[in-house]
Amino acid sequence: MPQLRGSGVALATIVCSYIFTGLASLSILIHVAKRFQLLHRAALEDYLILLAFMFALVLVGQTTWAVFGEGQGQHMSKVTPGHFERIAKVRSTTKDFLPHFLPSL
Repeated sequence: MPQLRGSGVALATIVCSYIFTGLASLSILIHVAKRFQLLHRAALEDYLILLAFMFALVLVGQTTWAVFGEGQGQHMSKVTPGHFERIAKVRSTTKDFLPHFLPSL
């Protein structure tokens, strides 16, 4: 298992992410199984629930990668100049895109 380079907050984020992902998986499985048992088919909203859950799984994967792979959750004094450069690139890329959705930025 990779070494956790972040703080206690980073560890808590990972633990909570996996606990709630497990609970969501169980909930969705029960919901879709009951729906299929009652209607003998899946409805559009069942597919949308599964699609949304897949996006949530991607987010959990990205969070895990950020903490274990990139050191998210480290103290700012430990962040390298390369990380700051990457943050600046992402910020400059999204700067023109986000105001269309969030005018207050």
